[in-house]
Amino acid sequence: DVTRSTAIKALRTICVSQAHVAALTAILPAVGSQLSSYLSQNSRAFRQQCLDALVHLVRKYGGSMPQETLNLILTDITPFITDTDLYITDLCVQVAVQVLSTASHQMAPTVGDRCVPAVLLVC
Repeated sequence: DVTRSTAIKALRTICVSQAHVAALTAILPAVGSQLSSYLSQNSRAFRQQCLDALVHLVRKYGGSMPQETLNLILTDITPFITDTDLYITDLCVQVAVQVLSTASHQMAPTVGDRCVPAVLLVC
């Protein structure tokens, strides 16, 4: 877990930096899929770290991510949009907003179908 956590912190640092790492584009599907699969882990801190990394990853590289990866990410965040942990919910909504910001034409129906109903239940 320590190695995984350190790698996620490094990825987040890359994503928030002003440098654009072109080599990262080749592994975006795998990185996005892996981060979203980690959301099922029981550790709240680890889930929070993964969601934070996803926010920044999608913000910076979302336009280069395949639609299938973005669909998977949206599917994986939806169960965590609940009123039991509003901080995690906020991070999930931030991920959805970044998906809309970077790939709005293709992803708007998916966000509307998957995330919006969950957000409305929280409200």
